[in-house]
Amino acid sequence: SSDVCSSDLNRWPRDLPGFRETCIEYFGAMAQTARRILTLHSVALGLGRDWLVEHDAFSSDTYTLRLLDYPTKPGGLSIDSENAGVPGRPPLAASKHTDVAGASLLWQREPGLQAQSTDRVWHDVPMLPNTVSVHLGTVLQLMTDGRVPATPHRVLDHGQHRQSVAFFVEPGLGTHLAPLGADDVADPTGPGTYGWHLQERFSQMDGYRTIIPAPG
Repeated sequence: SSDVCSSDLNRWPRDLPGFRETCIEYFGAMAQTARRILTLHSVALGLGRDWLVEHDAFSSDTYTLRLLDYPTKPGGLSIDSENAGVPGRPPLAASKHTDVAGASLLWQREPGLQAQSTDRVWHDVPMLPNTVSVHLGTVLQLMTDGRVPATPHRVLDHGQHRQSVAFFVEPGLGTHLAPLGADDVADPTGPGTYGWHLQERFSQMDGYRTIIPAPG
C-alpha cells in the first residue's frame, strides 16, 4: 500500500531531492489505475463491479513498484550476444515471458517493448506521452481458469541504455489462486498459493535456478 511505500522500511537515496515523494505519488496513481482495471475485468467476467477489487487476492494492495534499468555493453553493443546478427532472431534485453502478477502497468522511456497477440505475432508497444501499457499476468489467468490469459511480452535490445518503470498488481503471498468460485484452501503456504506460484516460476528461470529451489 502507499503507507508501506512511504514507510522507513524502504531505503531512499539521500542525494535526490523529491525522489521519495515522486515515487509515492506515482505508486498511488498506479494503485488507483489498477483498481479500475480490476473493476473492468470484474464487469466483463459477470462477477459484479467490485468483485475482484474486494477479493482477498487484491484487497490488501500488496503491490510492487520497480525501477528497471537495461545497461549497454561498452561501445553500445547488444547485451544479447547470442542472438545479435542472427537472421530472424532479434537481440533481446528481456526474453519472452508473462508476468507473475495479476497485472503489470509499464512505462518505458525508450522503445523496445513488444507484446504477442493470440496469433503469435509480435507487436511494438508504442511510446505515447503520459501512457502506460497494461499486461495481464498469470494470477488472473489462474483465477479465471484461462478466461483472462496472461500477456506474453519481451524487450528488444536496440543497443542503447533503456529504462522503464513497472508497477505489479500482486496478491498477498498466502492468497490461494483457485479459479473464481472455488473453495479456498486452508494452508497459506502450500501449492496453489501466490507464494508457491511465485517460487515455482522463479525456480524455472535461468538466472535463478541455482539460487531459488523449486517449492516442495
